Amino acid sequence: NHWVSYSCSLSERVVFMNLAPVLTWLIERVIMPPLLRVKASFKVCISLGAMVVGAVFFSLQYADFTATGLLAACMMICAVIPYRIVQRFLLVSSPDLPVSLLTSIDGFVLFVPSLIIADADEPDLSKSVATWLTVPSIA
Repeated sequence: NHWVSYSCSLSERVVFMNLAPVLTWLIERVIMPPLLRVKASFKVCISLGAMVVGAVFFSLQYADFTATGLLAACMMICAVIPYRIVQRFLLVSSPDLPVSLLTSIDGFVLFVPSLIIADADEPDLSKSVATWLTVPSIA
């Protein structure tokens, strides 16, 4: 999320975040078991369509897209969509799961892409983390 804020323009972030629910819903239709799929009412379909139309109009009005911004936004979407699908699957299939378990799954799912991005961005990640942990207010 921080990398996206640093690399993306507001236009890129708005457009991609408006498309995330639509893409998530489409992927859910393919991979979720039929009994766990959310039934899309007419109002939901209209709402998703309005999000796509809004994203298109916004991108036409503020077309300040860059290659770096598009890459960052695509990576954010690649992290957000599986995250949302796992959330929906767990909430629908196992509504009795404790919140503490759901929170730990939430943290792990977000930790993995963050670690990959940090490792790619930081030449010596382990040394940076060790140095960071020597700060008394953090350790």
